[in-house]
Amino acid sequence: MHKEFGIPVLNALWRITTSEKLGYGDQKLQYILDLVDDFFKNARKPLNMVLISYPVLMKRASQVGLSKAWNTVTSLMQLSSDIR
Repeated sequence: MHKEFGIPVLNALWRITTSEKLGYGDQKLQYILDLVDDFFKNARKPLNMVLISYPVLMKRASQVGLSKAWNTVTSLMQLSSDIR
């Protein structure tokens, strides 16, 4: 499967933004890679392009099953807030 970001790039970005160093075989890094990849795949969909601009609508669309972008975004935010 093609990933939008390679592990080295994502690891470097994660370290810059959170100051947390992850090893290349770390399960957390793989989980983050999967979330980021999922986010960018979903962001290309026209509905999600609009919803990203309006978080309230994104959350509601997720609740009714139209989009899973909200779950991905909140998972990424939760991971980064756990570091602080």
